[in-house]
Amino acid sequence: MPVFIDYKKYPMLVDIRRYVERRWAHGITLFDVLSMLESTVMKRAEERVRSAILEDSIRDPGPDITIDTEILAYHVSLVIVSSIRDKWLMNSYAVKEGKRIYSHLLREDDRVIEAIGRYLGLRIDYNPEKPATIPYAYSKGQVTYMYLPYRIYFIDYVKYAKRLLGDPKWKLTNQFLKQGYVYLDKKMVARLLEEVFVEKISESIKPLEEVPAPLKGVVERLVKLLEEKRGKIIQESIERGKIPSVDFKEVFKDLGGIVDVELFPPCIKSLYDRALRGDHLSHHERFALATFLLNIGMDIDSVVDVFRNSPDFNEKIARYQVEHLAGLRGSRKKYLPYNCDTMRTIGICLSDCNVKNPLVYYWRQLRRKYKGKVKKKREVEVEATITS
Repeated sequence: MPVFIDYKKYPMLVDIRRYVERRWAHGITLFDVLSMLESTVMKRAEERVRSAILEDSIRDPGPDITIDTEILAYHVSLVIVSSIRDKWLMNSYAVKEGKRIYSHLLREDDRVIEAIGRYLGLRIDYNPEKPATIPYAYSKGQVTYMYLPYRIYFIDYVKYAKRLLGDPKWKLTNQFLKQGYVYLDKKMVARLLEEVFVEKISESIKPLEEVPAPLKGVVERLVKLLEEKRGKIIQESIERGKIPSVDFKEVFKDLGGIVDVELFPPCIKSLYDRALRGDHLSHHERFALATFLLNIGMDIDSVVDVFRNSPDFNEKIARYQVEHLAGLRGSRKKYLPYNCDTMRTIGICLSDCNVKNPLVYYWRQLRRKYKGKVKKKREVEVEATITS
């Protein structure tokens, strides 16, 4: 039975080179036809990027938008994002497009999901006649079973579930695995496909050295909007992060002065390693790393030493800035690291860790590794303060 895929929902599945050549002429590219596109296409492309900046997911097209318009608008929006060359926007566009796709996949026909998965290169099968049947509840003599009609080759599963492993339910050891295949339900398959789409879209966005002439006005408007949005979010995060009500150094003392780098969240571990290598970190990256290290109990000298290999390192300036973040200078207010939403906004987040702040991730890892050493009362207070 043939499977119909609605490309208005999934325009990224269309090979734009072939599409443009069929519509115009052989050898013609999307860049060549930018100045010939209808205003509806350009407006929809701009709307898509605005959604990535201001909303939780890319806005779906209205009923007046045709499939052809949406296909072109999607690919033009990628050109716009590539022209802006902003790391956060590139990531945000892919992630928010993924969220839009996920909402459609949840309501999609199972055979369509299977076809989309295979188109994306996954070894995936939908077999409702032979699902994995797993008992998961027992009540009043009755067993309730979980039916998993999808199966995905475990290598594909591991490759695309890597960003989801902060949630234990996604770990391979917690899946039903048989003959090299991981069995899943529709919701988990949709979530996994969301990750595949995010990765594929991210790979398709390449920074452009020059803004195409027909898009200069659009790019200028969106750059201004992006800066306004980023400034507002960062300022709100800083204001929320001032003057924590818990002294995290007490937890540090409970652990005997341990700073376990291997338990850092992926974002902080990456910044820490880069700082030690002498890579140049942006202002926001330095702020995130320094405030994290200070809050887990590291002293001023040790934090300054982390940045000692920086290309522009100046000990006097670095020490003053670290002391300021620690609440020892200036306003005398101690700062918390950016929360995870802000880390995503400024392009520092590397993984979905299922927490609200990098400190929460670190404390959870400490509790698992050093059971009994962190006092329960402090543990609760720390998490409540960070996540509020």
